[in-house]
Amino acid sequence: MWKRSTPEAHPPDVEHDCQPVPLPTCWTTPHLPSLEDLIAHARTLAALGFGLTPTCFPTGPGRCVHHGECGRSAGKRPLRLGFVSAAAQLQTPDATEVLLRSCWPCNLALVVGAGFVVIEADSPAADQELIAPCGGVAPITPTRLGRPGRGRGFIFTCPPGSLTRATHRGKSGAIDVLPGGSIFVVPPSIHATGHRYCWAPGCAPWDAAPLPVPDGLLRLVQSRLGQRVDNQHPHPSVAADPHVAQLAARVRPVVTSEVARLIRCDLLVARLWRAEGKRHGDVSRSGLDFSLAQRLFRLRVPLLDIACALAYRPSSHANDPTYTARTALRASGASR
Repeated sequence: MWKRSTPEAHPPDVEHDCQPVPLPTCWTTPHLPSLEDLIAHARTLAALGFGLTPTCFPTGPGRCVHHGECGRSAGKRPLRLGFVSAAAQLQTPDATEVLLRSCWPCNLALVVGAGFVVIEADSPAADQELIAPCGGVAPITPTRLGRPGRGRGFIFTCPPGSLTRATHRGKSGAIDVLPGGSIFVVPPSIHATGHRYCWAPGCAPWDAAPLPVPDGLLRLVQSRLGQRVDNQHPHPSVAADPHVAQLAARVRPVVTSEVARLIRCDLLVARLWRAEGKRHGDVSRSGLDFSLAQRLFRLRVPLLDIACALAYRPSSHANDPTYTARTALRASGASR
Protein backbone atom coordinates (compact mmCIF):
# COMPACT_ATOMS: atom_id res chain seq x y z
CA MET A 1 0.00 0.00 0.00
CA TRP A 2 1.58 3.26 1.06
CA LYS A 3 5.38 3.33 0.96
CA ARG A 4 7.23 2.80 4.20
CA SER A 5 10.74 3.34 5.57
CA THR A 6 12.06 2.80 9.12
CA PRO A 7 9.74 2.17 12.07
CA GLU A 8 8.96 4.81 14.66
CA ALA A 9 10.54 4.37 18.07
CA HIS A 10 7.74 6.28 19.79
CA PRO A 11 4.30 7.56 18.87
CA PRO A 12 4.66 10.99 17.17
CA ASP A 13 3.93 14.27 18.89
CA VAL A 14 0.39 15.54 18.66
CA GLU A 15 -1.03 18.98 18.72
CA HIS A 16 -3.68 18.50 21.38
CA ASP A 17 -3.58 20.91 24.28
CA CYS A 18 -7.23 21.65 25.03
CA GLN A 19 -10.01 19.90 26.91
CA PRO A 20 -12.87 18.27 24.99
CA VAL A 21 -16.12 20.20 24.92
CA PRO A 22 -19.66 18.77 25.02
CA LEU A 23 -21.14 17.95 21.64
CA PRO A 24 -24.34 19.69 20.50
CA THR A 25 -27.39 17.81 21.76
CA CYS A 26 -28.52 17.20 18.17
CA TRP A 27 -25.33 15.15 17.65
CA THR A 28 -25.81 12.76 20.55
CA THR A 29 -27.22 10.04 18.30
CA PRO A 30 -26.29 6.38 17.94
CA HIS A 31 -24.62 6.98 14.55
CA LEU A 32 -21.71 8.87 16.14
CA PRO A 33 -18.56 6.72 16.36
CA SER A 34 -17.11 5.68 19.68
CA LEU A 35 -13.40 5.64 20.48
CA GLU A 36 -13.51 1.85 20.10
CA ASP A 37 -15.04 2.20 16.61
CA LEU A 38 -12.30 4.59 15.57
CA ILE A 39 -9.49 2.47 16.99
CA ALA A 40 -10.78 -0.75 15.42
CA HIS A 41 -10.99 0.94 12.03
CA ALA A 42 -7.59 2.59 12.37
CA ARG A 43 -5.85 -0.62 13.48
CA THR A 44 -7.16 -2.39 10.40
CA LEU A 45 -5.97 0.39 8.09
CA ALA A 46 -2.57 0.57 9.80
CA ALA A 47 -2.15 -3.20 9.45
CA LEU A 48 -2.76 -2.78 5.70
CA GLY A 49 0.06 -0.22 5.57
CA PHE A 50 -1.91 3.00 5.28
CA GLY A 51 -0.42 6.18 6.72
CA LEU A 52 -2.84 7.77 9.18
CA THR A 53 -3.24 10.96 11.16
CA PRO A 54 -5.90 12.17 13.60
CA THR A 55 -7.73 15.35 12.63
CA CYS A 56 -9.82 17.73 14.71
CA PHE A 57 -13.32 16.69 15.71
CA PRO A 58 -16.12 18.99 14.49
CA THR A 59 -18.83 20.26 16.79
CA GLY A 60 -20.82 21.88 13.99
CA PRO A 61 -20.24 23.93 10.83
CA GLY A 62 -17.02 25.93 11.17
CA ARG A 63 -16.19 24.73 14.69
CA CYS A 64 -14.20 21.91 16.26
CA VAL A 65 -13.22 20.60 19.69
CA HIS A 66 -9.55 21.44 19.36
CA HIS A 67 -9.42 24.90 17.81
CA GLY A 68 -12.83 26.46 18.40
CA GLU A 69 -13.43 28.51 15.27
CA CYS A 70 -12.05 26.33 12.47
CA GLY A 71 -13.80 27.53 9.30
CA ARG A 72 -13.96 25.12 6.39
CA SER A 73 -11.24 22.98 7.99
CA ALA A 74 -13.52 21.79 10.78
CA GLY A 75 -13.05 18.04 11.10
CA LYS A 76 -10.14 18.03 8.62
CA ARG A 77 -7.23 19.84 10.31
CA PRO A 78 -4.40 17.42 11.26
CA LEU A 79 -3.54 17.13 14.95
CA ARG A 80 -0.24 15.39 14.27
CA LEU A 81 2.89 17.51 14.00
CA GLY A 82 4.89 16.60 10.90
CA PHE A 83 2.14 14.22 9.83
CA VAL A 84 3.46 13.75 6.27
CA SER A 85 6.94 12.58 7.28
CA ALA A 86 5.59 10.63 10.26
CA ALA A 87 3.10 8.77 8.05
CA ALA A 88 5.91 7.85 5.65
CA GLN A 89 7.37 5.69 8.40
CA LEU A 90 6.16 2.36 9.63
CA GLN A 91 3.02 2.91 11.69
CA THR A 92 2.06 -0.09 13.77
CA PRO A 93 -1.51 -0.70 14.91
CA ASP A 94 -0.41 -0.32 18.55
CA ALA A 95 1.27 3.05 17.93
CA THR A 96 -1.83 4.18 16.03
CA GLU A 97 -4.06 3.27 18.96
CA VAL A 98 -1.87 5.19 21.43
CA LEU A 99 -1.97 8.23 19.16
CA LEU A 100 -5.76 8.18 18.77
CA ARG A 101 -6.35 7.72 22.50
CA SER A 102 -4.19 10.78 23.19
CA CYS A 103 -6.22 12.88 20.72
CA TRP A 104 -9.74 11.64 21.36
CA PRO A 105 -12.26 12.98 20.40
CA CYS A 106 -10.91 13.15 16.86
CA ASN A 107 -11.52 12.19 13.27
CA LEU A 108 -9.31 9.88 11.24
CA ALA A 109 -7.59 10.67 7.94
CA LEU A 110 -5.36 8.84 5.49
CA VAL A 111 -2.12 10.56 4.54
CA VAL A 112 -1.89 9.98 0.79
CA GLY A 113 1.43 8.32 0.03
CA ALA A 114 3.81 8.85 -2.89
CA GLY A 115 2.52 7.00 -5.94
CA PHE A 116 -1.12 7.34 -4.86
CA VAL A 117 -3.85 9.89 -5.50
CA VAL A 118 -7.37 10.54 -4.26
CA ILE A 119 -9.81 11.92 -6.82
CA GLU A 120 -12.89 13.36 -5.19
CA ALA A 121 -16.20 14.59 -6.59
CA ASP A 122 -17.62 17.67 -4.90
CA SER A 123 -21.08 17.35 -6.47
CA PRO A 124 -23.36 14.66 -7.94
CA ALA A 125 -22.59 15.98 -11.45
CA ALA A 126 -18.86 15.65 -10.78
CA ASP A 127 -19.44 12.10 -9.54
CA GLN A 128 -21.02 11.14 -12.87
CA GLU A 129 -18.24 12.90 -14.74
CA LEU A 130 -15.63 10.88 -12.81
CA ILE A 131 -17.07 7.50 -13.71
CA ALA A 132 -17.81 8.40 -17.36
CA PRO A 133 -14.23 7.52 -18.51
CA CYS A 134 -14.72 4.14 -16.78
CA GLY A 135 -17.73 3.25 -18.93
CA GLY A 136 -20.19 4.81 -16.50
CA VAL A 137 -19.40 2.19 -13.85
CA ALA A 138 -17.53 3.02 -10.66
CA PRO A 139 -14.10 1.29 -10.56
CA ILE A 140 -13.54 -1.35 -7.89
CA THR A 141 -10.98 0.62 -5.91
CA PRO A 142 -11.16 1.93 -2.30
CA THR A 143 -14.08 4.37 -2.37
CA ARG A 144 -15.56 6.66 0.26
CA LEU A 145 -19.23 7.42 -0.29
CA GLY A 146 -20.24 11.07 -0.54
CA ARG A 147 -22.34 12.97 1.94
CA PRO A 148 -25.66 14.48 0.74
CA GLY A 149 -25.06 16.85 -2.16
CA ARG A 150 -21.52 15.59 -2.77
CA GLY A 151 -19.90 12.74 -4.68
CA ARG A 152 -17.55 9.88 -3.95
CA GLY A 153 -13.81 9.89 -3.30
CA PHE A 154 -11.69 7.26 -5.10
CA ILE A 155 -8.19 6.08 -4.11
CA PHE A 156 -5.93 5.17 -7.05
CA THR A 157 -2.28 4.49 -7.74
CA CYS A 158 -0.46 6.79 -10.17
CA PRO A 159 3.12 7.48 -11.31
CA PRO A 160 4.86 9.65 -8.66
CA GLY A 161 4.79 13.32 -9.64
CA SER A 162 2.25 12.82 -12.44
CA LEU A 163 -0.45 14.78 -10.60
CA THR A 164 -0.37 17.84 -8.36
CA ARG A 165 -3.02 19.14 -6.01
CA ALA A 166 -5.84 20.75 -7.99
CA THR A 167 -9.43 21.84 -7.42
CA HIS A 168 -12.45 22.61 -9.59
CA ARG A 169 -11.44 20.36 -12.48
CA GLY A 170 -13.64 18.96 -15.23
CA LYS A 171 -16.70 20.38 -16.97
CA SER A 172 -18.53 20.28 -13.64
CA GLY A 173 -15.80 22.39 -12.03
CA ALA A 174 -16.16 20.21 -8.94
CA ILE A 175 -13.45 17.54 -9.20
CA ASP A 176 -10.60 17.73 -6.67
CA VAL A 177 -7.23 15.97 -6.90
CA LEU A 178 -5.37 15.03 -3.68
CA PRO A 179 -1.85 13.75 -4.50
CA GLY A 180 0.86 12.44 -2.18
CA GLY A 181 1.15 14.47 1.01
CA SER A 182 -2.56 15.33 1.11
CA ILE A 183 -4.99 14.06 3.72
CA PHE A 184 -8.29 12.30 3.09
CA VAL A 185 -10.79 12.00 5.94
CA VAL A 186 -12.11 8.44 6.16
CA PRO A 187 -14.79 6.46 8.02
CA PRO A 188 -15.94 6.33 10.73
CA SER A 189 -15.21 10.07 10.92
CA ILE A 190 -17.87 12.77 11.13
CA HIS A 191 -18.32 15.74 8.81
CA ALA A 192 -19.06 19.18 10.28
CA THR A 193 -22.68 18.75 9.15
CA GLY A 194 -23.03 15.65 11.34
CA HIS A 195 -22.82 13.20 8.44
CA ARG A 196 -20.90 10.01 9.21
CA TYR A 197 -18.57 8.91 6.41
CA CYS A 198 -18.70 5.31 5.18
CA TRP A 199 -17.06 3.14 2.54
CA ALA A 200 -18.87 2.03 -0.60
CA PRO A 201 -20.08 -1.60 -0.34
CA GLY A 202 -17.30 -3.93 -1.42
CA CYS A 203 -14.87 -1.01 -1.83
CA ALA A 204 -13.38 -0.63 1.64
CA PRO A 205 -9.54 -0.77 1.62
CA TRP A 206 -9.64 -4.31 3.04
CA ASP A 207 -12.00 -5.40 0.24
CA ALA A 208 -10.32 -3.80 -2.78
CA ALA A 209 -6.73 -2.78 -3.53
CA PRO A 210 -6.15 0.61 -5.20
CA LEU A 211 -6.25 0.42 -8.99
CA PRO A 212 -4.11 2.51 -11.37
CA VAL A 213 -5.97 5.67 -12.26
CA PRO A 214 -7.79 5.03 -15.59
CA ASP A 215 -6.23 6.77 -18.59
CA GLY A 216 -9.42 8.68 -19.42
CA LEU A 217 -9.77 9.90 -15.85
CA LEU A 218 -6.09 10.86 -15.74
CA ARG A 219 -6.52 12.99 -18.86
CA LEU A 220 -9.63 14.58 -17.37
CA VAL A 221 -7.97 15.74 -14.15
CA GLN A 222 -4.76 16.79 -15.91
CA SER A 223 -6.75 19.03 -18.25
CA ARG A 224 -7.43 22.60 -17.16
CA LEU A 225 -10.91 22.36 -18.68
CA GLY A 226 -13.37 23.82 -16.24
CA GLN A 227 -10.73 24.78 -13.69
CA ARG A 228 -11.80 27.83 -11.74
CA VAL A 229 -9.77 30.93 -12.48
CA ASP A 230 -8.48 32.77 -9.43
CA ASN A 231 -10.10 36.19 -9.82
CA GLN A 232 -9.27 37.33 -6.31
CA HIS A 233 -5.89 38.71 -7.33
CA PRO A 234 -5.89 42.41 -6.40
CA HIS A 235 -3.09 43.33 -8.79
CA PRO A 236 -3.86 42.34 -12.40
CA SER A 237 -0.46 43.65 -13.48
CA VAL A 238 1.19 40.98 -11.33
CA ALA A 239 -1.18 38.27 -12.58
CA ALA A 240 -0.15 39.10 -16.15
CA ASP A 241 3.54 39.42 -15.29
CA PRO A 242 5.66 37.12 -17.50
CA HIS A 243 7.76 36.40 -14.41
CA VAL A 244 4.84 34.31 -13.11
CA ALA A 245 5.18 31.84 -15.98
CA GLN A 246 8.97 31.80 -15.66
CA LEU A 247 8.82 31.09 -11.94
CA ALA A 248 5.98 28.56 -12.31
CA ALA A 249 8.05 26.53 -14.79
CA ARG A 250 10.63 25.91 -12.06
CA VAL A 251 8.24 25.11 -9.20
CA ARG A 252 8.35 21.62 -7.70
CA PRO A 253 6.44 20.45 -4.59
CA VAL A 254 9.40 20.35 -2.19
CA VAL A 255 10.42 22.01 1.09
CA THR A 256 14.03 23.20 1.25
CA SER A 257 16.13 22.74 4.37
CA GLU A 258 15.90 26.47 5.15
CA VAL A 259 12.08 26.51 4.96
CA ALA A 260 11.96 23.34 7.07
CA ARG A 261 14.19 25.04 9.66
CA LEU A 262 11.89 28.08 9.77
CA ILE A 263 8.83 25.85 10.20
CA ARG A 264 10.55 24.36 13.26
CA CYS A 265 12.07 27.53 14.69
CA ASP A 266 9.91 30.51 13.69
CA LEU A 267 6.64 30.53 15.63
CA LEU A 268 4.67 32.56 13.07
CA VAL A 269 5.86 30.45 10.14
CA ALA A 270 4.97 27.29 12.06
CA ARG A 271 1.47 28.52 12.86
CA LEU A 272 0.82 29.77 9.33
CA TRP A 273 2.10 26.48 7.92
CA ARG A 274 -0.49 24.69 10.08
CA ALA A 275 -3.15 27.25 9.05
CA GLU A 276 -3.39 28.67 12.58
CA GLY A 277 -1.44 31.90 12.60
CA LYS A 278 -4.10 34.29 11.34
CA ARG A 279 -7.19 35.41 13.21
CA HIS A 280 -8.08 38.66 11.41
CA GLY A 281 -8.34 39.92 7.86
CA ASP A 282 -8.43 37.34 5.07
CA VAL A 283 -8.46 34.00 6.89
CA SER A 284 -9.29 31.97 3.78
CA ARG A 285 -6.81 29.37 2.57
CA SER A 286 -5.52 31.74 -0.11
CA GLY A 287 -5.19 34.48 2.53
CA LEU A 288 -3.13 32.14 4.71
CA ASP A 289 -0.96 31.23 1.72
CA PHE A 290 -0.27 34.91 1.08
CA SER A 291 0.59 35.60 4.74
CA LEU A 292 2.93 32.61 4.87
CA ALA A 293 4.65 33.68 1.63
CA GLN A 294 5.01 37.24 2.92
CA ARG A 295 6.55 36.05 6.18
CA LEU A 296 9.02 33.77 4.37
CA PHE A 297 10.01 36.58 2.00
CA ARG A 298 10.69 38.90 4.94
CA LEU A 299 12.94 36.18 6.35
CA ARG A 300 14.92 36.32 3.08
CA VAL A 301 13.71 33.01 1.64
CA PRO A 302 14.13 32.97 -2.18
CA LEU A 303 10.93 33.30 -4.23
CA LEU A 304 11.38 29.88 -5.85
CA ASP A 305 11.69 28.21 -2.44
CA ILE A 306 8.52 29.99 -1.28
CA ALA A 307 6.55 28.87 -4.34
CA CYS A 308 7.84 25.29 -3.96
CA ALA A 309 6.83 25.21 -0.29
CA LEU A 310 3.30 26.38 -1.13
CA ALA A 311 3.09 23.71 -3.84
CA TYR A 312 4.03 21.09 -1.22
CA ARG A 313 1.85 22.40 1.63
CA PRO A 314 -1.23 20.11 1.88
CA SER A 315 -3.57 22.84 3.18
CA SER A 316 -2.75 25.40 0.49
CA HIS A 317 -5.64 26.87 -1.48
CA ALA A 318 -4.14 25.12 -4.53
CA ASN A 319 -0.83 23.46 -5.35
CA ASP A 320 -0.85 24.56 -8.97
CA PRO A 321 2.59 26.04 -9.90
CA THR A 322 1.01 29.13 -11.48
CA TYR A 323 -0.98 29.86 -8.33
CA THR A 324 1.98 29.36 -5.99
CA ALA A 325 4.31 31.42 -8.20
CA ARG A 326 1.77 34.25 -8.38
CA THR A 327 1.26 34.16 -4.61
CA ALA A 328 5.02 34.34 -3.98
CA LEU A 329 5.38 37.30 -6.35
CA ARG A 330 2.43 39.09 -4.76
CA ALA A 331 3.95 38.60 -1.33
CA SER A 332 7.31 39.96 -2.45
CA GLY A 333 5.66 43.08 -3.88
CA ALA A 334 3.58 43.73 -0.76
CA SER A 335 6.60 43.26 1.52
CA ARG A 336 8.78 45.94 -0.10
